[in-house]
Amino acid sequence: MRLEAPLYEGDGLIRPGPVVSDRSLSVRGETDMGAELVHRNTIPDAAPSEAVDIAAIEARARALRAATIAAWFARLGERLNEWLESARRRQAEEYLARAQSHAELEARLRELERRGYLPHI
Repeated sequence: MRLEAPLYEGDGLIRPGPVVSDRSLSVRGETDMGAELVHRNTIPDAAPSEAVDIAAIEARARALRAATIAAWFARLGERLNEWLESARRRQAEEYLARAQSHAELEARLRELERRGYLPHI
């Protein structure tokens, strides 16, 4: 397949660009840009002997992806722990709020401390 003109993406769909003939370029004194557009994937300043180490790039990408996913799971664990702690604290506060007297409140506090629901201060 030979491209007469570059493709463009204006509205999310890739459509062929305007047709430009070689004769109209030579009349205006311009050069053909098709070769430059087709060969964009090459490294412009690199010598032919310099090779891109695809394996190293892929290994680095995999390591970065693994680190990012690990960070996401760590943050998810922190959020889950915060949520569980707040639920436990709310439950203990509701239990203590139902006390009818100071003696009952102190008994409930001792009971929660024995069960490990309240931190020792």
